[in-house]
Order: sequence, then structure tokens, then C-alpha cells
Amino acid sequence: MSRDDARARDLGWRAGSSAMPARARAIENVNDASMIRLRSTMLSERARARASGGRRSANADASIGSRAVGALRVRENARGGVGRRADDGGRNAGVDARAAADREARVAGPSKTSRGVREALERKAEAYERLVRGEDDDFEAREDERVVDFTAKADARRRERDDHDGIRPGMGMMSDDMRRELERREWERGVDEEEREKERAAIARRVVFDIERETERERDARDDAKRQREDDDAARRERLKAKFLRDLKSGRRKLAK
Repeated sequence: MSRDDARARDLGWRAGSSAMPARARAIENVNDASMIRLRSTMLSERARARASGGRRSANADASIGSRAVGALRVRENARGGVGRRADDGGRNAGVDARAAADREARVAGPSKTSRGVREALERKAEAYERLVRGEDDDFEAREDERVVDFTAKADARRRERDDHDGIRPGMGMMSDDMRRELERREWERGVDEEEREKERAAIARRVVFDIERETERERDARDDAKRQREDDDAARRERLKAKFLRDLKSGRRKLAK
């Protein structure tokens, strides 16, 4: 049965005690003002701890946010560097340079390069030109005729860029440093909360111990005073009894005479 159920159940006057409740005794150095000061101190310490925890969380969030923005900018710059530009009609800037290098190689003749290398360069330049102009629609289907495996190169560039940024597959934009920072922040928050709980428990135990000690002293003093009153009453009764007996004997003597 819960406490609320016990309070709600009323057994009537037969279950109530006829003894009047004793008046609460004041404990030395413990009053309403001291309890108010204690409560105020506890609330101020709690507010200070929350404020310091909030500042640490804000600083950590700002640091993580700046790192995430930096990683995003690096990824965008890398993607923008290999993407097409609108001002040159969608042509890759490296195509013209490679075509010029191929023409120089053809002009140089067999003395500078071998015939097989020159033919490979020519095929590569023609493939690039067809891709840029959009004339080779069946290029993806003719995998065996490709001069360059563009899919493999794109995957290699993507893996290299992700490794450089510290980003792993399946983690989105969160790098290892960001993940460790989040774990460290969670750990610090847990440690701080545990320390605050221990401090609150210690304060509560200390207050309860002080109250119990004061109550024990008051109880001992009350018992001592009760025993002293009982001893005084017994001594007074003995004195009255002795006086009564003396008076009784003296009266009998007077009657005998």
C-alpha cells in the first residue's frame, strides 16, 4: 500500500491516538534562517554548475561546427575543381593541355616518343573530345574499348579525397576527430553530472547527520532532566515522610505524658 493510500484511508476515532502531539523542540544553531541559507547556497551552486556546463557545451559545439564547415568547404572545393565550368562550354581544362601535349609529341616524331605511346595518346585525346562534345553515347556500353577507366578513376579520387578529409563511409560528414570530440563531450558531461550528484548527496547526508546529532543531544538532555526531577521528587517524599514520622512520635510522647 502506497503512502497516498495510507493517508487516504481513515479508520475513525478508534484508530486515532488520544495523546496530544508533543511540541517540536528547537535545535541549537538550526532554525528557519539557517535552512534558508543552506537552500540558497545549494541553488546557487546548482545554477553555477549548469552555467559552466552550458559554456563548455557551447564552446564544444562551436568547435565541432567550425570543423564540419571546414570539411564541407574542402569537399565542395574538391568537387568544384573537377567539375565542369559554365564559361568554357562545359569543357574540362585539362583536355586542351593534354591535346597540346599530344600534338607536340606528334610533331617531335619517333625521336622523342615511340609509335605505341603516340597512338595511345591520340586515342585518348579523341576519346576525350568525343566525350566533351557528347557524340559518343555508347561509350558506357563499350567498356572493352575504353582508353581510360573513368569509373575506377572517379572512385579512386573519391576515396583519396575522403581519406584526406578524415571521412569514412557510412558516417556522413562526421570525421574521426569530430566523433572523438562528441564522445569526449558526452563523457565530460557524465562525469560532471556524477560529481554534482555526489556533492548533493554529501550535503544531504551532512545535514541529516547534523540534525540527528542535535536531536540525540536534545533527547539525552531531556532524559537527564527527567531523571533529575524524579530523583528530586523521591528525595522530597523521603524528607516529608521522615518529618511526618518525627511529628507522629513527638505527638505520641505528649499524649503519654
